[in-house]
Amino acid sequence: MSLVSVIIGVKNGAPTLQHCLDSIAVQDWPERETIVADGASTDGTPAMLEANARAGKVTRYVSEPDRGLCEAWNKCVRMSRGEWICVLGCDDAYHDPGALRSLVEAAHAASERPRIVYGLVHRVTESGV
Repeated sequence: MSLVSVIIGVKNGAPTLQHCLDSIAVQDWPERETIVADGASTDGTPAMLEANARAGKVTRYVSEPDRGLCEAWNKCVRMSRGEWICVLGCDDAYHDPGALRSLVEAAHAASERPRIVYGLVHRVTESGV
């Protein structure tokens, strides 16, 4: 079974991060890790990450200054152990509990081993549209 590293970059994302983490925690693909790089948030994000780490929803995290989202994702990549890396923003969430399974199964079903697998995105506004 392939380990999937779900990586998240965040800075002051407390209003949306929990929904993101919850959507990962309910995935039915058991071989996954969740890694978060926080850019020294001041809105309670570090405490949220610590609580989610204790609850088993975050595998590893770091909270320190960085130069933006790309640097945060690169930190996560260096901490990851997965065969596959799934990149999320702190305001992203999986549509359903089978999302990771679908991506991994699509990769394994391909005639040649793919390097990139992706799925459709549904953009949802704050008002739910």
